[in-house]
Amino acid sequence: MGPYLRHFSMDPMPAKIMRETAPHVMEWIMRVWNARASQMTPTLPDSLPEDVWPLIEEIGKTHLPALNANAEAVKAKQKTHSVTLEGYPYEKLPTSEYRLWCLSELHRHYHALASQDKRSVDQVLQATGAKAAFLQLDGIGSDYNASGTAPFGSQSKSVFGHFNG
Repeated sequence: MGPYLRHFSMDPMPAKIMRETAPHVMEWIMRVWNARASQMTPTLPDSLPEDVWPLIEEIGKTHLPALNANAEAVKAKQKTHSVTLEGYPYEKLPTSEYRLWCLSELHRHYHALASQDKRSVDQVLQATGAKAAFLQLDGIGSDYNASGTAPFGSQSKSVFGHFNG
């Protein structure tokens, strides 16, 4: 939704193209933008649909290892870091305290789950191969979001460029 709203529906030329060639997409964007959680009663599925599992597998292979490498770099106060994902090296990536906070928040929410819910999450993480990457740095914390406004509040620190080392 984010790219459609900010990049396609608000930039004049893409918005014109979308209105002319994909009016139903433009309508959907506006409906989502105008939706309010306070006016809805969402229903969640009883279990995670298995067609989502490949996405979680991909997260375990790429996103979580990238977050872990970043977390280690924050801990070492490195401005950049490198990581190899699925056999491809990524060099000199900017290190981000915000990304450490994201990983820390994932762990915090995971540990706040009720026992039965945690068992269900563990089952999915184990079946998709994401559990080891998820728990690799379990317990690592972050003081990035002391104001409680991340990622959008003006009180939040910059995502990059804050290391003096």
